[in-house]
Parts: sequence; structure tokens; C-alpha cells
Amino acid sequence: MTMTFDRGVLTAISGTYVALEDGAIAAGERLSAVTALTRFLDYRGEEGIVCNRVEDLRCVYVLPSAASAQMLLPAWQVVTDTYTYFVDCTTGEITRQ
Repeated sequence: MTMTFDRGVLTAISGTYVALEDGAIAAGERLSAVTALTRFLDYRGEEGIVCNRVEDLRCVYVLPSAASAQMLLPAWQVVTDTYTYFVDCTTGEITRQ
């Protein structure tokens, strides 16, 4: 997904969306791209994260931190001009890569 901003205003969105229909969580419980981005922007403000722009937002699958887990979990990857963050689709938890 490519999001284009002009002077801080979202002007265009293009790309593809990876449906999570076969994911481990129920359809009503996963976060949409808009909700994940909103959570990240709130988190950025609360935590004092310094970044000028979101460069990419895409659906990915990540390994859980528990070494014994055998399942990939869906997350939204938020790439900024400083770091990459992940918003867990189930819990909304945000982590930095």
C-alpha cells in the first residue's frame, strides 16, 4: 500500500491489501489498516517518537516473541523515516524493529 501525503494531508492511496481470512483471529477482531495507522499515530504522540513521515503500511506476518509458538501472527508493518514498527492485528500492541 502506498499512501501519498501533500503538506501533511493524505491525497492518495494505492496498492494491494492482503486479506487475513485464513488468519488465526476472528474477522471482527483484527485491526484494519486505518485503525492500525491511527493507533500508531496516537502511540507516536504519547511516546514522543520523532519521525517526519510514514513511508509504508503493509500487512505482514510475524513470529511471536515466545520461542515455543509455532504460528505466524498477522500485523501491520508501519515504516517511518526513522524506524519500522509493528501493530499486532489482534491486540493492537505496538513494537519497534
